[in-house]
Amino acid sequence: MTIIDTTNQLREAVKQHGKHKDISRLSGVNFHWLCKFATGEISNPTINNVAKVEAFFNKIQPTSESATHP
Repeated sequence: MTIIDTTNQLREAVKQHGKHKDISRLSGVNFHWLCKFATGEISNPTINNVAKVEAFFNKIQPTSESATHP
C-alpha cells in the first residue's frame, strides 16, 4: 500500500467519522487543517499530520490491523 492509498483511506475515515472537532482535539492536528484534509482541499498533506490522524484511528479501533485497512 502506498502513502497515497493510506492518505485516501484516512481522508475517507475522517469523513465517515464526522466529528472533526473530536478528531482534531484527540489527534493534535489543527481543526481547520482536518476539515480541509477531509474535503480534499489539501492534496499534499504533511506526513506528521497524516501520522497523527492515523494514530487517532488506531487508538479508537484497537485491532490487529490498522484503521486504514478496513
